[in-house]
Amino acid sequence: MSDEICVRPNSNLSNIIISASFKDGGSYPLAKYPFEIKYSSDNPIARLEFLKDGTIIQKYPISESDSEGTFKVPSIQFGEEFRGEHTLTFRAIDKYGYAGTYSAKVTFEDKNPSSIITIVSPLKESAVTRIYGEQFFNLRFTITPGQDEITAVNLYIDGKLAKILPTDTEQTVAINEENDILVGTHTAEIETVDAKMKKTRKSFPFEVIAR
Repeated sequence: MSDEICVRPNSNLSNIIISASFKDGGSYPLAKYPFEIKYSSDNPIARLEFLKDGTIIQKYPISESDSEGTFKVPSIQFGEEFRGEHTLTFRAIDKYGYAGTYSAKVTFEDKNPSSIITIVSPLKESAVTRIYGEQFFNLRFTITPGQDEITAVNLYIDGKLAKILPTDTEQTVAINEENDILVGTHTAEIETVDAKMKKTRKSFPFEVIAR
């Protein structure tokens, strides 16, 4: 007899918040890559579930003392069975059987030959973000892998390597966190490198101003 916690009737009457790397209406490549599930709850979360079109694909047990966190799902092969439009549902179930869900209708298609870097915030990537010398701002971006696995992600400031970043598909990096960038106009650049040493870059202008 399984001791797995069952989802109870009216399970959605809970204060569980859950989200995932997949966005509603998004297009994603048929490839192998990791993703993240974020959750928070008043009660400890027992497990997470990943469903495709209502069918459970994976279950992920969570530590009983963990009521909030980010679960990094190891690389999953999104193969031909994912081609086309599907509804992905992510469910967090607490120790009492209450659940919270997040769903996204997405399309899986042949991947681009190169990775794609998308600036999420600041929203207007064509505009110049301005900060004072003692301030910093968060640059949020996503990475859609191309045909080959991403092996490195780097941050450059004005052409010089500033940080070696993880290879996560969603990231936030602080710009001028050490308050050491001089007054003037600068360029932040995100670079990805894949297994075949193919590089993709995305730049973002910003300006440090004097008070």
